[in-house]
Amino acid sequence: MIKPELKYKLKNCLETILEFENYLYYINDEYDMKMNREFRYISDVLENIDDLEFSVEDLNKIEEITTRFLKEIKYLVDFKVNKGKQ
Repeated sequence: MIKPELKYKLKNCLETILEFENYLYYINDEYDMKMNREFRYISDVLENIDDLEFSVEDLNKIEEITTRFLKEIKYLVDFKVNKGKQ
């Protein structure tokens, strides 16, 4: 049985990523169907979070990926903003 606080952390990571889907579509000219499928997959996982089994190590990896994702989004935003100033 997965501890509720671990499920909460996972849910938080997935929701954070999903919050950026529309924004990513707006700022990234390369948004494509593959990315759309990935976001749908994350959404499906989130909907079934109560049925998931995962380890603390899995959660740690997901948290690292989420952090990396946020850094990449920041890079894209900074690039887009700076490009618009030229």
